[in-house]
Amino acid sequence: MPIRDFAVFDEYLSYSGPFELNEFYKYLDNWQKNHHYDKFEKRHHEKRTEDERALEMEIEPNKHISDFMKLRVNMEIHIRHIQDIKVGKKMLQQGDVRIRFRSFVEKKYGEFWERRPLYFFFRVWVDKFIYDRHLEKFADEVRNDTKVIKEQLKAFFNLYQRK
Repeated sequence: MPIRDFAVFDEYLSYSGPFELNEFYKYLDNWQKNHHYDKFEKRHHEKRTEDERALEMEIEPNKHISDFMKLRVNMEIHIRHIQDIKVGKKMLQQGDVRIRFRSFVEKKYGEFWERRPLYFFFRVWVDKFIYDRHLEKFADEVRNDTKVIKEQLKAFFNLYQRK
C-alpha cells in the first residue's frame, strides 16, 4: 500500500467568465509535458441538459522519481454553466471554473517492509531520521510545481478577462 505525504492540501483556484475550453486542455497537456509529468486522467464526466452544460474531471499527472517514489499533482476541475459565446470571429465558452489542487509524494516500498512489525519500524525510522532531508527535497519540488501550475492557470484565465 503506497504511503502519501501531502505537500499541498486543498488549494483552490476560481474563475468566472469567458475562456476557450480547447486551449485550456492544450495548456494542461503542455504543462504536463514541459514539467516531465506523465498524463493520467482519473475521471472525465460531462453533463448536458437543454439549459446548461457542466464538466467534471480529475487529472493526476505523476512524475517517476525512482521505482519506489512518485510525485503526484491532483487537480479536480469543475466547470459549471458552460455556454458558447461568440467574440468577434472566435467561439469561446463562458462558465464558472473551480480547480482544487492536492500534491503529494507517494512512496511504495513493497510488502517486504510491512510483513513484520520490526521491519516496519525500521522503515519508518529510516524515513523519519535519515532520509528526511532527501524526502523534503521532493516535497518542495512537487509543492513548487503545484504553485507554478496554479499561477500559470490564473494568468491563462486573466488573458480572457474583459477590460
